[in-house]
Amino acid sequence: MELATTAYWVFHMMGGLFAFVMSAISGRATVTVLLVLILEFLGLIAGILPGGANIGFALEFFGGIGLIAGVPLSLGRGRLAWWFLPVLAVGTFVALRIPLFWGAQGSWIVGALLGTGISALSLGLGLLAGHGLTGLTPFGRRGPKPPPSI
Repeated sequence: MELATTAYWVFHMMGGLFAFVMSAISGRATVTVLLVLILEFLGLIAGILPGGANIGFALEFFGGIGLIAGVPLSLGRGRLAWWFLPVLAVGTFVALRIPLFWGAQGSWIVGALLGTGISALSLGLGLLAGHGLTGLTPFGRRGPKPPPSI
Protein backbone atom coordinates (compact mmCIF):
# COMPACT_ATOMS: atom_id res chain seq x y z
CA MET A 1 0.00 0.00 0.00
CA GLU A 2 1.28 3.44 -0.88
CA LEU A 3 2.18 5.87 1.91
CA ALA A 4 -0.42 8.45 0.83
CA THR A 5 -3.18 5.82 0.87
CA THR A 6 -2.15 4.62 4.31
CA ALA A 7 -2.02 8.19 5.60
CA TYR A 8 -5.46 8.89 4.09
CA TRP A 9 -7.08 6.04 6.01
CA VAL A 10 -5.13 6.74 9.21
CA PHE A 11 -6.25 10.39 9.13
CA HIS A 12 -9.87 9.33 8.62
CA MET A 13 -9.74 6.83 11.48
CA MET A 14 -8.21 9.52 13.69
CA GLY A 15 -11.01 11.86 12.58
CA GLY A 16 -13.58 9.30 13.71
CA LEU A 17 -11.87 8.99 17.08
CA PHE A 18 -11.67 12.78 17.29
CA ALA A 19 -15.45 12.92 16.81
CA PHE A 20 -15.97 10.85 19.92
CA VAL A 21 -13.44 12.92 21.86
CA MET A 22 -15.47 16.00 20.88
CA SER A 23 -18.49 14.43 22.60
CA ALA A 24 -16.89 15.58 25.87
CA ILE A 25 -17.43 19.16 24.68
CA SER A 26 -20.80 18.87 22.97
CA GLY A 27 -22.95 16.48 21.00
CA ARG A 28 -23.15 19.14 18.30
CA ALA A 29 -19.35 19.09 17.97
CA THR A 30 -19.44 15.31 17.52
CA VAL A 31 -22.09 15.60 14.81
CA THR A 32 -20.07 18.34 13.09
CA VAL A 33 -16.91 16.21 12.91
CA LEU A 34 -18.85 13.16 11.69
CA LEU A 35 -20.56 15.35 9.07
CA VAL A 36 -17.18 16.59 7.86
CA LEU A 37 -15.89 13.01 7.61
CA ILE A 38 -18.84 12.07 5.43
CA LEU A 39 -18.66 15.25 3.34
CA GLU A 40 -14.95 14.88 2.69
CA PHE A 41 -15.47 11.35 1.43
CA LEU A 42 -18.51 12.30 -0.67
CA GLY A 43 -16.66 15.33 -2.04
CA LEU A 44 -13.82 13.16 -3.28
CA ILE A 45 -16.26 10.77 -4.92
CA ALA A 46 -18.35 13.57 -6.42
CA GLY A 47 -15.19 15.19 -7.79
CA ILE A 48 -14.94 12.48 -10.44
CA LEU A 49 -18.37 13.33 -11.85
CA PRO A 50 -18.57 15.55 -14.94
CA GLY A 51 -18.19 19.13 -13.73
CA GLY A 52 -17.07 17.96 -10.27
CA ALA A 53 -13.72 19.71 -10.56
CA ASN A 54 -15.27 23.14 -11.08
CA ILE A 55 -15.07 25.80 -8.40
CA GLY A 56 -18.84 26.31 -8.65
CA PHE A 57 -19.43 22.67 -7.78
CA ALA A 58 -17.35 22.94 -4.60
CA LEU A 59 -19.15 26.12 -3.58
CA GLU A 60 -22.58 24.64 -4.20
CA PHE A 61 -21.88 21.21 -2.71
CA PHE A 62 -19.98 22.11 0.45
CA GLY A 63 -21.66 25.48 1.04
CA GLY A 64 -25.13 24.06 0.47
CA ILE A 65 -24.67 21.10 2.76
CA GLY A 66 -23.03 23.39 5.33
CA LEU A 67 -26.09 25.65 5.18
CA ILE A 68 -28.49 22.73 5.48
CA ALA A 69 -26.55 21.23 8.39
CA GLY A 70 -25.91 24.60 10.06
CA VAL A 71 -29.57 25.19 10.86
CA PRO A 72 -30.19 22.10 13.04
CA LEU A 73 -26.70 22.29 14.57
CA SER A 74 -27.43 25.84 15.73
CA LEU A 75 -30.77 25.00 17.32
CA GLY A 76 -29.26 23.36 20.39
CA ARG A 77 -28.61 25.14 23.62
CA GLY A 78 -25.19 25.15 25.10
CA ARG A 79 -22.13 27.15 25.86
CA LEU A 80 -20.47 26.89 22.45
CA ALA A 81 -19.43 30.17 20.87
CA TRP A 82 -21.08 31.04 17.56
CA TRP A 83 -17.81 30.55 15.69
CA PHE A 84 -16.78 27.20 17.23
CA LEU A 85 -18.59 24.75 14.94
CA PRO A 86 -17.58 26.43 11.64
CA VAL A 87 -13.93 26.63 12.75
CA LEU A 88 -14.06 23.01 13.91
CA ALA A 89 -15.50 21.95 10.53
CA VAL A 90 -12.93 23.89 8.50
CA GLY A 91 -10.00 22.63 10.58
CA THR A 92 -11.17 19.03 10.43
CA PHE A 93 -11.75 19.24 6.67
CA VAL A 94 -8.29 20.64 6.01
CA ALA A 95 -6.67 18.03 8.28
CA LEU A 96 -8.46 15.24 6.41
CA ARG A 97 -7.23 16.55 3.05
CA ILE A 98 -3.53 16.71 4.07
CA PRO A 99 -2.70 13.24 2.61
CA LEU A 100 -3.72 14.50 -0.83
CA PHE A 101 -0.68 16.78 -0.87
CA TRP A 102 1.90 14.01 -0.37
CA GLY A 103 3.72 13.30 -3.57
CA ALA A 104 2.31 16.37 -5.30
CA GLN A 105 4.56 18.39 -7.53
CA GLY A 106 4.51 21.79 -9.15
CA SER A 107 1.24 23.34 -10.17
CA TRP A 108 -0.80 20.34 -8.99
CA ILE A 109 -0.15 21.24 -5.35
CA VAL A 110 -1.36 24.80 -5.95
CA GLY A 111 -4.58 23.44 -7.45
CA ALA A 112 -5.05 21.03 -4.55
CA LEU A 113 -4.47 23.82 -2.02
CA LEU A 114 -6.93 26.07 -3.83
CA GLY A 115 -9.56 23.34 -4.07
CA THR A 116 -9.18 22.42 -0.41
CA GLY A 117 -9.33 26.06 0.68
CA ILE A 118 -12.43 26.82 -1.39
CA SER A 119 -14.21 23.67 -0.21
CA ALA A 120 -13.31 24.23 3.45
CA LEU A 121 -14.26 27.91 3.45
CA SER A 122 -17.57 27.27 1.68
CA LEU A 123 -18.39 24.59 4.27
CA GLY A 124 -17.54 26.95 7.13
CA LEU A 125 -19.44 29.86 5.61
CA GLY A 126 -22.42 27.58 4.99
CA LEU A 127 -22.43 26.62 8.67
CA LEU A 128 -22.20 30.30 9.64
CA ALA A 129 -25.09 31.15 7.31
CA GLY A 130 -27.15 28.36 8.87
CA HIS A 131 -26.39 29.78 12.29
CA GLY A 132 -27.44 33.22 11.09
CA LEU A 133 -30.72 31.88 9.71
CA THR A 134 -31.38 30.15 13.01
CA GLY A 135 -30.69 33.41 14.85
CA LEU A 136 -33.57 35.00 12.96
CA THR A 137 -36.06 32.53 14.45
CA PRO A 138 -37.43 32.52 18.00
CA PHE A 139 -35.65 29.19 18.59
CA GLY A 140 -32.26 30.71 17.86
CA ARG A 141 -32.48 33.60 20.29
CA ARG A 142 -32.26 31.51 23.42
CA GLY A 143 -29.14 31.92 25.47
CA PRO A 144 -27.09 29.24 27.15
CA LYS A 145 -28.67 26.95 29.70
CA PRO A 146 -28.85 28.42 33.18
CA PRO A 147 -26.57 26.73 35.70
CA PRO A 148 -28.29 24.06 37.76
CA SER A 149 -29.44 25.22 41.15
CA ILE A 150 -28.39 23.21 44.16
